[in-house]
Amino acid sequence: MNLIDAIKSGKKYRRIGEKQWHETAPDFSHYVFSILDVLSDDWEVEPATVTITLEQFNATVTTVADKLYRPTGWPIHINDFLGELKKELGL
Repeated sequence: MNLIDAIKSGKKYRRIGEKQWHETAPDFSHYVFSILDVLSDDWEVEPATVTITLEQFNATVTTVADKLYRPTGWPIHINDFLGELKKELGL
């Protein structure tokens, strides 16, 4: 991922291998990036962490299955199901 995409994500970001995460500041006045930083594509964003109960997970699975299956009556493709499940859980 490049620096611009990392910043646009709205999440904390860093170059792979760095320990400290950067936060997106409204004016970027306190950040200094080198040309190498700007041209690099080894940036990463902080992964999302979600904590839910088993009951919440089961309810979300049911919601997604109903949303994808009921309108068509066709079997759900697993990739569509997992993509929608991730979206519902905020991942």
